[in-house]
Amino acid sequence: MNRLRIHLSRLPIQFKLTVWSSLLLFVLFIAYNFVQYLVVNNWMFHQEQVRMEQVRTEVLNYLSKQGPLLNRGNLDKTREFLSIRTDPNQMIRILDNQGQPVLTVSNQFSAEQVKPQVATSAQTAMTEQYDGNLLISRIPLQSASFSGTLEIVWALKSFDQLVELAFAIMVIGGGVAVAISGFGGYLLARQLVNPVKTITATMRKIRDNGLGERVQFHDNGDELSELALIFNEMMDRLERSFLQQKRFVEDASHELRTPISIIEGHLSLLNRWGKNDPNILEESLASATQEVKRLKLLVMELLDLSKSDSLPSLSEVPAIQPVDIIQRTVDSMQFLHEDFTFDCELSAIGTATIRIKPNHLTQILLILLDNAVKYSDKEKKIVVHGSRANHFLSLQIRDFGEGIPESDLPYVFDRFYRVDKSRSREKGGNGLGLSIAKRLVSHYHGDIRIESKLGTGTTVTMLFPITQDEK
Repeated sequence: MNRLRIHLSRLPIQFKLTVWSSLLLFVLFIAYNFVQYLVVNNWMFHQEQVRMEQVRTEVLNYLSKQGPLLNRGNLDKTREFLSIRTDPNQMIRILDNQGQPVLTVSNQFSAEQVKPQVATSAQTAMTEQYDGNLLISRIPLQSASFSGTLEIVWALKSFDQLVELAFAIMVIGGGVAVAISGFGGYLLARQLVNPVKTITATMRKIRDNGLGERVQFHDNGDELSELALIFNEMMDRLERSFLQQKRFVEDASHELRTPISIIEGHLSLLNRWGKNDPNILEESLASATQEVKRLKLLVMELLDLSKSDSLPSLSEVPAIQPVDIIQRTVDSMQFLHEDFTFDCELSAIGTATIRIKPNHLTQILLILLDNAVKYSDKEKKIVVHGSRANHFLSLQIRDFGEGIPESDLPYVFDRFYRVDKSRSREKGGNGLGLSIAKRLVSHYHGDIRIESKLGTGTTVTMLFPITQDEK
């Protein structure tokens, strides 16, 4: 028994669903037909009883009209009337008080099939015989000159034929129900299991081909389409997480290689012969210290970049008025760079609100202001200007530095891209700041653009959608 249970538990789900759904449909069909059979059978039997009672009433009324003439000698005169009331497969019989037949009128029915029986009260019953069912009604007869029993017997051949026909239809219908329920169960099981099979096939493709595969489905709004949708969303998040990790490792290995090689070269130089030369020792230590600082900055920027890949949902971020945050950030930069002039004009922004986390706005401003300071060797002036434009808050940061060549503008937001690698290394740049700023601005449904002319300066423009209440 346990082996059978284990074997059944290992059968495919589609087969189980087919069997159980077919069995359920078959049982429901049989139950319905059985109830219908009982209802029809009882109704037909009741109709036969009603007809028999009508005939019995007519016969009794006729006999009662005979009055004193109803006696054993005159009963034969009623034969003609009784013959008219006797249909095929029926019999009407009158018994005396001893149970002996006095008058028998039958139509295609043998009187020997029913034993005469005296009745003391009206009674109707159905009996079974080898060749069919009989409906028998008995009622006492009483008059001044005669007492006995009236027997009416019907062979229910038409009734039996209808019952047999109904039973045959039920059996045939049961067979058809098995076929239909089996086919319907198969279709139902396939409809239910196909999405699961699709997901399974997609998972195999993911195992063999990578994370780019997705489940193809029709969004019908049911539970199975919701399952496929959730699976695809889960795979999207998993793929983004995997690509984020891969990109982080590639970026880190790419940028860490150079400073580590420089430090390794200086240490090898000192190990060979430079440690006895104070000038070489001082130069190597200074270079190594500079590269260590650069490594520290690079690691911090890589961590910031990694965090920017997993930002909160925009619906979870409350709207803020950015004026105070912008002004505080500019004041902080002014404090760090006293030799620079920061011209900040934010009155046009007013009380406009945008949806962004304050620390992210500060991070974006620090990246852009720090770049403006780094590459402004000639005129040490930075202009920050805020305004409203077509339901957007516009914030511009302009410097008057060395500018960016036009050929490099399309790539400045790429990770680790530097316009002049040597000058960027001298100024401590890793080519990650603008990539972080771009990712943060885009996450909050904003836009960031750069306009620059070589030798004249650079203008960075950011656009953030103003929240609905402020439009």
